[in-house]
Amino acid sequence: MPWAWPLIIALLAPWTAMAEPEKPKMLLLDLKATLIEADAVGIITNMMSAEMASYEDHFEIITNADMRQMVALEAEKQSMGCADDSSCLAELAGAMGARFVMFGEVGKLGKNIIITLNLFDSQEAKAAGRVIVRAKSLDEVPDKIPPALTKLVKKFVPQTPVAAAVVSPPSSTPAPKVTKAPAEPVPAPEPKDEADGEVASDSSFPWLPVTGLVVVAAAGGAAAGLYGWPAYSTAVESEKAYQAVRDDNSPQSVANYDQAQADQQAFFAGPVYGMVGGAVVGLAAASFALYLTGDALSQGAE
Repeated sequence: MPWAWPLIIALLAPWTAMAEPEKPKMLLLDLKATLIEADAVGIITNMMSAEMASYEDHFEIITNADMRQMVALEAEKQSMGCADDSSCLAELAGAMGARFVMFGEVGKLGKNIIITLNLFDSQEAKAAGRVIVRAKSLDEVPDKIPPALTKLVKKFVPQTPVAAAVVSPPSSTPAPKVTKAPAEPVPAPEPKDEADGEVASDSSFPWLPVTGLVVVAAAGGAAAGLYGWPAYSTAVESEKAYQAVRDDNSPQSVANYDQAQADQQAFFAGPVYGMVGGAVVGLAAASFALYLTGDALSQGAE
């Protein structure tokens, strides 16, 4: 269709009649899909359009969707074979008043996703840059597109100069002297009553729980020492006396055996609980009392 290209130029000509823009226009064409789903490539193209919006201070972005509002550009472009041809891209960019044309292809090579992005400069009528993005899956593409676009357009994005600090020369006119107002006397802090501090410190100490725990610890120790320990000592001594004569087979050994058995039964009948239980209760109560005392002292120090 040799007449199609002039028709598109004529339809897009009003764009060039507008006032000269302060920033160059960039025409962003849809990416071409090769051995990959077209829907996925469309999503990548839309993502690129959204990402290029961050460069709106430097470029005026025009997408295929913008052009399709005026003409059915995609069908005409394919019929004329205007995909990568430099002269075709230059005429298309000129009709749109755009200096740059960004186009590319998304393909699948084995398990890898290969994205090729190209930037065409219509003023120079030559390629201005090319970037290849490699990803193992589509999940990696969103993270790799932004740095690829930055690399592609960075040489056309002017760097913001850092303003140098202006140091003014010292003035020869002496600064006027400022008369300081006399400082108002600061009242001295009132001395604290040491007795009051001691009362406050004492009132914060947990006397009641600590005293109760000390009493419980003492009771546990008394039960273990006065009730359980004597019976335990008696059972141990009886067992030693029996072990000394157990091989004699004498009446004394039999009597010692009976006495050892009786003392052991008496110990396990009750004193053993007093000794073990009293010791456990006494140690637990003493430990908790020490914990409360240390905590109260540390809070008082703060």
